[in-house]
Amino acid sequence: MAYNLERKEDGNVYVEGSDVRVMLIPIEMLSSMSKEFQKLVGPAAKVLMREVGKSLGLAMADIIKRERDYQDGVASALEAFLTKCGFGEVKASECEGCYHVTFEDAPSLKRCETCDFEAGVIIGLLESLTGKKWRAQVTKKDNFCTVHAVPLE
Repeated sequence: MAYNLERKEDGNVYVEGSDVRVMLIPIEMLSSMSKEFQKLVGPAAKVLMREVGKSLGLAMADIIKRERDYQDGVASALEAFLTKCGFGEVKASECEGCYHVTFEDAPSLKRCETCDFEAGVIIGLLESLTGKKWRAQVTKKDNFCTVHAVPLE
């Protein structure tokens, strides 16, 4: 399950059958960004990676809104969309107003120690889809990371 891409007459790449323009980037770019941020700002690099992810999540939410009717809920939409986009095997659940999203073989785990990028993506997606502000904590074990997202009061 993945998106089909097409190059249109304008020379750009789009999700097939839509006006959503995309670009392909290698996963290694995440580790390169993280390393460069680490050189520039030290431990604050985690915050920057989370903010990059959040920006991506906010932008990607438009795709979910176009193709999902939310009958199955936000967790189901997150799970299907992120798996389809190449974030590894993704499992999402809602529990008392919070969301738990587990990534197996997450993109940033290839080279980074944490899943701050994925946490940011989840925050951005949830903010756009629910209209609420969120905070996230990440736990990591082996090749899994779980993002625990809770709404801000």
